[in-house]
Amino acid sequence: MELTKKKVTPMKLLVLDSGACFSEALANLYEIDDGRLDPHQLVENLPATLKIERSDASLLLSHLESIEIRLVEQTSRGLFKYIEQPSIEKALNRIGTSIVDVASSEPKRRLEPLLIAEACLNMLSYLFYDAPKSLRIPKPSQSQKCLLLGYGAIGQAIGHALMRGGDLNIFSKGSVKVWDQDASRRQLAQDEGLEIFDNWDSNEEFDYVIGCTGRCSLPMSSFSVLRNNAHLISVSSGAIEFPFYEMVQRALCDTEIGLSSAQIDELTSEDIHRNIEFRIDNRRKLTVVNGGMPITFVGILNPILPEKFDVTLSCMIAASVQAVRASQQMNNQNRIIPLDSTYSALICDWFKPKVEKHSDTTG
Repeated sequence: MELTKKKVTPMKLLVLDSGACFSEALANLYEIDDGRLDPHQLVENLPATLKIERSDASLLLSHLESIEIRLVEQTSRGLFKYIEQPSIEKALNRIGTSIVDVASSEPKRRLEPLLIAEACLNMLSYLFYDAPKSLRIPKPSQSQKCLLLGYGAIGQAIGHALMRGGDLNIFSKGSVKVWDQDASRRQLAQDEGLEIFDNWDSNEEFDYVIGCTGRCSLPMSSFSVLRNNAHLISVSSGAIEFPFYEMVQRALCDTEIGLSSAQIDELTSEDIHRNIEFRIDNRRKLTVVNGGMPITFVGILNPILPEKFDVTLSCMIAASVQAVRASQQMNNQNRIIPLDSTYSALICDWFKPKVEKHSDTTG
């Protein structure tokens, strides 16, 4: 805030990774400034030092409108924000900037899912055998069933890894069902021999639910599909696959879902990486693994060799170059710009799996 009151050299701002989250905050500032959003309602749970008034929003916007802003988004979760909140597009139009879309690029769709699947398998092995008690979960038995939420690029890679997990041997094909709201993805899963789950009102129950949709895909109204001692596992890019915070709020109000006093105390622990056990209707136990956060982020070890994610880093660098070279456009209605195809092709070729490269040279 102090910076906005000073005369400074013209500034440029590049927002990496979460361009959509920045855009969402920008849209909220405009809503506050226009009198359509009460700032006190927006930040009612924040410390007083972080709360803002309408005048603060106006001051921030005057500063942001005076500088060049460039944005990069690398997750599908971020793109969903743009699609689902029209106010974001309006905000970007007002400042004349766009979001470079890494999430939909070929390297992210073709190469990164395999790495995420490998990391997921590594972390499942850790959670089954080596994790501390606060994170440990039982390995599924052959009779237990899994519901895979989402069959996009990551969902496909995760599904294949779960059923071909080498020594882990986690699930058989017949014990995994797939849910996806997209008809073409459901058809793809069927073509690959997987069963589709599409009847939330059925009596079918699952022991493990793995979410990889990039949004909340299991509302509390669908908890009837969860068997006693079920585990919810996220492999998304944030704590969004399951309604964890809604579950906590309801548990604190002592409604149809409950938490033990010990679990309530642990919610305030600095160690946020722990499993949280809920009771549903005083009958079924439900465990949200790693507090709803992705199992690839447990805060204590790398789930995969860091250099393997150089492909992601390369995408972000390329998108940054593309973003800073882009000119300001005030009238462009499409505020999502694909990663440049030349950059995508170069990255895909450089990081192409060795199997593909070998076939290229021998074909």
